[in-house]
Amino acid sequence: MKGYRCVNLISVIILGMTACATGGEAEQIVSKVGKTIREAKTLEIEFEERFIWKMTDEENVLKGTLMMSGDEKFRIETDDQLLVSDGETLWTYNKLANRVLIDQLANSDEALLPRQLLLQYTDGYLAQKLPSETVGGKVCDVLSFTDQDGESYYVKWQVWIDPDTYLPKKLMQEDLNGNMNIYILNSIRSGQTMDLDVFKFIIPEDAEVIEM
Repeated sequence: MKGYRCVNLISVIILGMTACATGGEAEQIVSKVGKTIREAKTLEIEFEERFIWKMTDEENVLKGTLMMSGDEKFRIETDDQLLVSDGETLWTYNKLANRVLIDQLANSDEALLPRQLLLQYTDGYLAQKLPSETVGGKVCDVLSFTDQDGESYYVKWQVWIDPDTYLPKKLMQEDLNGNMNIYILNSIRSGQTMDLDVFKFIIPEDAEVIEM
């Protein structure tokens, strides 16, 4: 499901970020990124996701926005799907099918929480700092994370970090089959005041409703 791939984000928990780094510089950058994300009470992100199938070299592109307040309130919207959580209920609305799934957030996989995407590449991976690269006109620190024990589905992460804000501008994850998810974070705003109503979903009158 496309929406769930995105949440695997923008977001995704914040209880602790353990970095097994090869060098002090990589570990320091990871620590600063974690501190920045944990201290941000709210985040608003415009993103682009590119999923590349290795076998066919096919590329799917998805654009959307992500809003987060705290650890469990979030709203992710793309052209064809909307995911909304108020911290208790999770609504997944398929715009094309006009169908909404309703579930309790506690029943969902923790990996679906958006902040996890911004932090998960540090836990259980070996970190290495690579030469700087430019993303969106900004020279970024580049960190590469490889799976240490061979047990993770994603064998490699690569993250481009803005050295001024210590926020990611780009993320790449490669799975066991060589497929890649590439996330371009076109803008990240933190600490913005948000109307909590955006984390509630009003079900369209003619929508099909499925309660999990």
